[in-house]
Amino acid sequence: MFCYFTLAFLATLTVYLGSKLNKKSKSEIISTEEASIFPVFASIALVSLFILLRYLPKELIKYCLKIYIAFVGTNCIVQLFETLFHRKESPSLFLKIIYWILAAIISITYCYTENWIANNVLAICFCLVALSSVSISSFKTASLLLIGLFFYDIFWVFGTSVMVTVAKQIDAPIKIMAPKVDDWSQFAMLGLGDIVFPGLFVSLMQKFDRKNSSLYFHTCLAAYVIGLGTTMFIMLFFNSPQPALLYLVPSCFFSVIILAYFRNELKQLINFELK
Repeated sequence: MFCYFTLAFLATLTVYLGSKLNKKSKSEIISTEEASIFPVFASIALVSLFILLRYLPKELIKYCLKIYIAFVGTNCIVQLFETLFHRKESPSLFLKIIYWILAAIISITYCYTENWIANNVLAICFCLVALSSVSISSFKTASLLLIGLFFYDIFWVFGTSVMVTVAKQIDAPIKIMAPKVDDWSQFAMLGLGDIVFPGLFVSLMQKFDRKNSSLYFHTCLAAYVIGLGTTMFIMLFFNSPQPALLYLVPSCFFSVIILAYFRNELKQLINFELK
């Protein structure tokens, strides 16, 4: 049980921090068109990875991934440092060198050891950079994206073995991990998509909140925790992998819909768009 509490804590903390960073940073906007086709491109990427795992030597894929992670992970950590500490002005050359050295140490440590702690550091950095640099354009667009990913997750987990196979066989920080107390060689896992996409919705609710209020943000964040708890309970009860978005999407979505209905703000919520 402790490993699942660890995953829930790390995921919730990442969503919270990412939302706060997004509020204070300039971000790219996901349009309705991009949201509508994203599940299709995600499916193509997933199937491509599955085919590569099936027909190419695992060691070759592992070697290529490590090279990719070393570069992308290092750049991502540096970007996070700059977002955290230098929102208004660029860091000095000396600080940039320090950031690159620290980032390289973390990335290389993961590549050489594949340690689960280094994995989580990189994975959380990826999530924070994504949450701080990307926003969804409107509530309707967010709804379209989450509904598409809802069915995407259900199909690829329950309909085929593709997603589970990719998650287990690819040794890369595409998931956060926590070792099981009774066997430290076994890990509980949560995919980054189960953090980033609900996190983008939570972040949007933060923008919908009026000044000096965070009711929708906190409600949606609490719903995210409930959705995670439900996912893990069902996973333990049936002893089988679960599509987390099956529980996270309805939990987050309906929590704010119900809140808006009782506050007579449903129309404003549905028509909300970023300016």
